Amino acid sequence: MVANGAGALRLLSLAVGLVVLPIQADGAPPAQDALQGAPVVLLAGQAKTWLDLPKPPYNAAVTVKTKLERAGLRVTFDRTQSHQHVLVITYLETEGRDYGKLQRGTDITCEFSYWRMETGSPKKAWSRTIESRTSWPIPIGSHYWDAVQNLEENPYYYYIGELVRGLTEGRDDAGAVFTRALRQKRLGGSTMDGGGSQETGHVVANAEARLNAIRELGRLKDRRALPTLWELAGEKEEHFTSQRDAALAAIGEIGDPESLDRLSALYNAETDNGLRTVLERAMARIREQRSK
Repeated sequence: MVANGAGALRLLSLAVGLVVLPIQADGAPPAQDALQGAPVVLLAGQAKTWLDLPKPPYNAAVTVKTKLERAGLRVTFDRTQSHQHVLVITYLETEGRDYGKLQRGTDITCEFSYWRMETGSPKKAWSRTIESRTSWPIPIGSHYWDAVQNLEENPYYYYIGELVRGLTEGRDDAGAVFTRALRQKRLGGSTMDGGGSQETGHVVANAEARLNAIRELGRLKDRRALPTLWELAGEKEEHFTSQRDAALAAIGEIGDPESLDRLSALYNAETDNGLRTVLERAMARIREQRSK
């Protein structure tokens, strides 16, 4: 945990050696000359693993750097270079569950701390701790890379570039960032993530990150997201079913009484029993919150 600004800058720079990642970036980041004039973010922190290796196989620093640059920020690992913002990553891999046959999973804790440079010293303005672990009871793939993919699917990690960009501009919070991402980056067809990437790992991470962003908007009870959630709830194509159901559940979690009539109308017109159940649960959740 970072105690103060000086401590933040004393943290070791993360290793930036080349590694092979299981989830590819959605298109190359902008060339540095295209980022001239953009805010400069100092990326610092520490990374540790329980594995018998000098550093974690997954290179969080390179991944986050790519995300920040894609969001239009310049990134440096050199604290002597002029910068206006600091993003500190504390990335820790610990021994996870025992899966039998001498195999253990991995638990990941990733803490982001964002600092603004004010009168020559950093001031902490935002932080977020993300936890991830190997899938249980049966890993989908590798005991290690399952944990990494689950990290990638957390919306606060997947959209960290957009989140930090909003913080540098002093205007966007998580609710605004997730809502905009859901509107601008639809999956399916040539519009997928704006670039038509066909990397399977990335597509899966993108789809799950979107679902988790929808759920987070419900947890945040962010009413600004309602127009976007209603748009997602209106999707009829089969490959949008999960997003549709998640959007309806989020609408229920937000608990806006004005949503009840709209949900009720959809319920009465719907013949699909599965969707009727989702609508029924959303309405029940709003009524439950109103009764408190």
